[in-house]
Amino acid sequence: MAGRQSAASEAAAPADAPTPQESPPPALPPRRFKPQRPHIEGPLDKRTVIAKINHYSPDLFDCANNQSQDPLDFTLTWFINPDGTVGEVLLPPTPPTDENAIECTRALIATWRYQPPPPETAMVVYRFLFE
Repeated sequence: MAGRQSAASEAAAPADAPTPQESPPPALPPRRFKPQRPHIEGPLDKRTVIAKINHYSPDLFDCANNQSQDPLDFTLTWFINPDGTVGEVLLPPTPPTDENAIECTRALIATWRYQPPPPETAMVVYRFLFE
């Protein structure tokens, strides 16, 4: 009888049966975007800049949440040309640890168009804070 039980046990769980997969670690909460006040030099209204940042906040959120979930704090400077396009986007002198998030944000800003455009080039300095 004992031989039958061990044979039944072997039949129930073959030696080459896959073992159950371990559960992935629980997901960390995503970083939250904390809007800041822009610093603007030139003929451009702050409300225009804030509206643009708010419009693209879901994309900014995606940039910040592609890698680690540690707090992220960096400042970018960009120039808005008289035709409404974004010219140069300057990276911070000392990049924080999440360079992918910064590069994603920089590339996103480079695609923005401001309407109405400023009558002359304007500079925006903005602190991006994700916690």
